Amino acid sequence: PLASLFSVSQRVVTMVTITDTVVCFWHAAAPSIGRPRSQVLSRVEGQSAVLDCQADGSPPPEVVWTKDGANVDGKDRFFIWEDYSLNIVALQAADTGTYRCTATNAVGTTTLEYGITVQ
Repeated sequence: PLASLFSVSQRVVTMVTITDTVVCFWHAAAPSIGRPRSQVLSRVEGQSAVLDCQADGSPPPEVVWTKDGANVDGKDRFFIWEDYSLNIVALQAADTGTYRCTATNAVGTTTLEYGITVQ
């Protein structure tokens, strides 16, 4: 290449490579998660809960949901939507705990925690 420019900030990587015929531009950003209004929820058994996790990044992040450290994907009554939100239907007392949304890509990782109490 004739020239390469490379800059790194805490959450963004940008690289431009210039050759005699091609200009290439790469941009990567660590994941970010939009913060919901409340991260502590109290529900009654039988109700549903939706936990938002509006994760974004470049490249798009891989998102994993856990409850008290164990993966919830594929468990009965737990559904992860395309926008990475976790929907828990027919809550039970055993669903009380700490839920964590973790978004990871090549540039970084970020998390969002919810506390749920089911009575």
